[in-house]
Amino acid sequence: MIMTVVLLGREPKVVKSVGSELRARGFSVVECTGDDEAVAAVDSGDATAIVIGGGVEPASRERVTSAARAHGVAVVAGRRGDGPLATYVDEVLVPELREVSAA
Repeated sequence: MIMTVVLLGREPKVVKSVGSELRARGFSVVECTGDDEAVAAVDSGDATAIVIGGGVEPASRERVTSAARAHGVAVVAGRRGDGPLATYVDEVLVPELREVSAA
């Protein structure tokens, strides 16, 4: 089964890049830069997990996390980093997504 990940971030370029990296690793991805679209994606019932980017404000993070938990969607807190994006996706994000999907 393909894992569907909602990806919420504030920088469209970063969201698109991370989405591409995840797709290349076999994930289905819904890219979002706004809270309403992220909540709608979670409400659709298709999401397995949501990754909330490091630049998402605390109030928004709380709202989206609450919606995700109400639907049994796992929440992964993304972190800002300075290294190569592909390395972050391979070494941090993918293992965390696999871990929460197995739980």
